[in-house]
Amino acid sequence: MNDEVGRNAVGRFSIRAKALFLCSIFKTYYMQDQSFQLLLNGVPYIVKAAPFDFNGDTRFTVSYNGSDDFVFTYDRTVGHYVAIGDDTDTIPADLEVAIAERLYALA
Repeated sequence: MNDEVGRNAVGRFSIRAKALFLCSIFKTYYMQDQSFQLLLNGVPYIVKAAPFDFNGDTRFTVSYNGSDDFVFTYDRTVGHYVAIGDDTDTIPADLEVAIAERLYALA
């Protein structure tokens, strides 16, 4: 085999290349938009999360109760999803944690 990810000596794709391709297809078809309900401190939330790919990482566009969209990304330094960008301080802390836990289960 000439290249572990590319084509072999007879021009066929390696098993690893095929697996990487299929993982990408699987992720596209099965990581659909999600909607879920949370009840935190007596406050109901309807959360909508839409996954998207950013440089090979899965990020989520998230809104709750009709709010503006927020972007959640996995932060390896803290080991969970966090909201990034402007106005993320408007998300209640307990809601951000609950959303992060749910996104981790989805990803």
